[in-house]
Amino acid sequence: LVYSFVGMQEIRRTVGAASTISVKLNSQGEKLQEVVVTGSLGITKKRSAVTATQQVVTNAELKMASNPDAVRSLVGKVSGVTINATSNGVNGSNSIRIRSALSIGGSNEALVVIDDVISTADVLGTLPPDAIMNINILKGAQGAALYGSQGKSGVVIVTTRKGSKTEKLSVSIGSSVDFESISFVPQTQQKYGQGWYGSWDKFENGGWGELLDGSIREVGLIQPNGQTIEAPYSAIKDNIKQFYKTGEILQNNINISLGGKDSYANLNINNLRKNFIVEGDNLRRTSIVFNASKKINKFTLGGTFTYVNTYTKQSEAGGILQGLLQAANNIPIGRFDNNSPNGWTVYYKNPFWARDNNRINQKNDFINAGLNLGFEVNKNINISYKGSAQFRNNNQISTSTAVANPDEALSQNADLSQASTFFQSNQNSMYYYGDLMLNLNYDITKDIGVKLNLGQNIQYNVQNRISQGGLNLEIPGWYNIQNVINPLSPSRLRNNSFDDRIVAYFGNMDLNYKDYLYANVTARYEGSSKLFAGNNYAFYPSAGLSFIPTKAFDALKDNDYLSFMKLYGSYTKVGSLDPVGIYALNDASGLAAGYPFTNTGNSFQTFTQITNPNIKPEIYTTVEAGVNFGFFKDRLTLDATVYRTLTDKLITNSSLSFTTGVNSQTDNVGELEAKGFEVDLGFTPFKNDNFTWSGRASYTAYNTKLLSLGGTNQVMLYDISANAGNNIDAAIVGIVGESFPYITGTDVQRDPNGNVIVNATDGSVGLDPSFQKLAKVNPDYILGLTNTFNYKGVGLSFAMDYRTGNSFISESKYELTWAGKLVESADFDRNVGFLYPGSVVQSSPGTFTPNTTVLTGGFYTNAGLSNRTQTYYSNLSTTGRHSLVDGTALKIREIAVSYDMPRKLLENTGLTALKFSVNARNPFIFLAKDNRGYSDPESSSQYNESTSTAARSITGASNTARNGVGYSQIGQYPSTRTFGFSVNASF
Repeated sequence: LVYSFVGMQEIRRTVGAASTISVKLNSQGEKLQEVVVTGSLGITKKRSAVTATQQVVTNAELKMASNPDAVRSLVGKVSGVTINATSNGVNGSNSIRIRSALSIGGSNEALVVIDDVISTADVLGTLPPDAIMNINILKGAQGAALYGSQGKSGVVIVTTRKGSKTEKLSVSIGSSVDFESISFVPQTQQKYGQGWYGSWDKFENGGWGELLDGSIREVGLIQPNGQTIEAPYSAIKDNIKQFYKTGEILQNNINISLGGKDSYANLNINNLRKNFIVEGDNLRRTSIVFNASKKINKFTLGGTFTYVNTYTKQSEAGGILQGLLQAANNIPIGRFDNNSPNGWTVYYKNPFWARDNNRINQKNDFINAGLNLGFEVNKNINISYKGSAQFRNNNQISTSTAVANPDEALSQNADLSQASTFFQSNQNSMYYYGDLMLNLNYDITKDIGVKLNLGQNIQYNVQNRISQGGLNLEIPGWYNIQNVINPLSPSRLRNNSFDDRIVAYFGNMDLNYKDYLYANVTARYEGSSKLFAGNNYAFYPSAGLSFIPTKAFDALKDNDYLSFMKLYGSYTKVGSLDPVGIYALNDASGLAAGYPFTNTGNSFQTFTQITNPNIKPEIYTTVEAGVNFGFFKDRLTLDATVYRTLTDKLITNSSLSFTTGVNSQTDNVGELEAKGFEVDLGFTPFKNDNFTWSGRASYTAYNTKLLSLGGTNQVMLYDISANAGNNIDAAIVGIVGESFPYITGTDVQRDPNGNVIVNATDGSVGLDPSFQKLAKVNPDYILGLTNTFNYKGVGLSFAMDYRTGNSFISESKYELTWAGKLVESADFDRNVGFLYPGSVVQSSPGTFTPNTTVLTGGFYTNAGLSNRTQTYYSNLSTTGRHSLVDGTALKIREIAVSYDMPRKLLENTGLTALKFSVNARNPFIFLAKDNRGYSDPESSSQYNESTSTAARSITGASNTARNGVGYSQIGQYPSTRTFGFSVNASF
């Protein structure tokens, strides 16, 4: 019998006549450090040979709390990685950012690679964690250098599960049930009810009514039964929650694997059923992941197949939260769930009716078919090929039901009418990825070894989108293009097609001297179809060095205190054309609005933004250095990294004279600098046969600063007041000399000392229309902590993180302010007013004295401008500073308690393992004092679909909007928490 385990010494025992054999495996000591890790392009290296920062998240860590989203299960477990929810509906999506932003107009998202093939975060989010063996985060630029322009912001390398090393069939099954509920909703004032100008009004959408008195009053419009809902004129705490329900998430997973010395096969099948917190919104997803490989003599043949089918039904979230936020505290929201468009106000449709009648149905199919070939020329040389074809198809149908304007709305000069609509789009894409590599591995001398990888990479991406639809249906309820009375012209629908290619030649060389000194050099020569021939290739080099003192010096070898030490550093230069549209250099035009007047033809117009035909890639030059320590046989580990990235030839827009006929030009202008520091501390304080305690703590600090913009001082990333459909005078921008991105906006008038100036007569507060610097978006630092305890099969684990120093603009706070629901608006007698804390009055021009008598607000029961309280808050809501919220947050990400059934109890059952778990995800969230539940700081990322890849390929528009993080919209649902349990068995 042969007993072996990773990191342990192999032991052989002859069975003979013995019926019992006792074996204790001893650690290989330092050899435990030599576990290979997966690097760029599937090249494996020893831990000692890695010359850039990376961190591996194991399958056990991913499954800790049974999160069905593999991306969200990474939150709080990797230093330097920020994951934000770009949408949080029934099929929410996420962004993954590693370290600092490097580009203004290009993507700052991490590259996702699944089984050595480039993919996306959305695809990763659909893979069940059960199907993933591990995720390796390449944080350092040198580690991602071989991916060229696509790896500039770090790489997330995902390795799916492979088969077992034995020929015995192994089967594991798992099931989990989770219950999802609202984490928090905005706090609101509980003193004044529905109305306007201090008077009760059953049709109003504001909380500017009379004092609550508990009397029975009518609420809202006439209902289907011909009557008006009546309810006590009393506060209902968190009445918004009545719109939502408890959601359920059901998961079932089966994994079948087998293998042997030269082959393996693994099949994972997962089924997910999710009923969201919004009635009628649900998701059905089935995924199949199959991996297999067989070695025959010198040939290796392997492949992977992934199929993910997702079907979602959901409401159009846009106006739902806005209507809920404007429900006064006395509104019994739940009683309006009665299939009527008539809600509690004449200014917004009943959210329950909107939920049921404005719908989006979407079907997504994803197929990935990969082929891995290998040929071993001799023991030193082999040739490998990895190719993959990915196919995506997205079919979406959005519909709306027609409704006429009710008489009550007409009487109030309001319009609740809505036309029936039907829109259908089909988007399909094909993406091919292939790597051909020659791999050499030689020992030049007994002390020097060299590995050389030479290869070619080709990528081909094709996408098509066809949309059709229009307004007014002839037959109600029949959602088909044939039933549309007023079809929209193609110029008003997104119909497009594009393709692009990347071809690259690359090399990787690793030198090893006596297993304690390693050098790595990479080079990539990359060409892109975005640029014209003759100007479309660029060279990207990198070099790194690592030194292992615990192997180099005899005094440090076999040291019980310092078991491992590594010093490393790297230099990387890589570029990107991501800010440049696929057809940005081509002369293009679009259909002009209003044509054709007749059926004789179309009219076209030229785009007003051009791209310099001689544009070059942005260049990111990174210098990184780090140290790894292992103490007490790795019971205590410490990893620290510092880095600096300079972005040169920054691609963004610059304004041109109107005499040129265009508004702006995309060109290489400006510089950006990113700096950061990361520390990871791993610890195992207790470890014996009965009890183990292990954990990891991390500290991350990073910042990006805009150094120059080619003569200008500021670039607009997202203009909130112009694009978001509200009156918040704020914007997300890049400012030379400041942290990137930065929030600017208006404020109330202040004296030179920053005190608020109030009018000496009526106490009103003036507004300063000029935009000012308000706050930075990036946090000062992020702390992370994970802990795992295990006592005789009973496990307890949790993950948490804390971030501070960041801010964001909350649209929810804006809506609550002008609608009279802000908590502060009821902290005083509205009819009397309040003394503005720290305010001043202007006693003479340029002279200000403390205000001790003049009240702000008052005259609440008077209509018009004489209602000073309502006027004050209406004006205040438009200032950017008022909607600015502290992004500090402490989040308990995951808590899990598990019990592994003792193997002795499983004898004769056919089971090899049986585990029961209960878990919670995001059970506790602690926000900053000034964030009264307005928004989750993690939702403060803005992405404008009009600047998606497909749109940019036609217009060439620089994709600055997706980097305009720092604005939290109301188009998203509130954050949620889940509680559940799971059962996992193996046999």
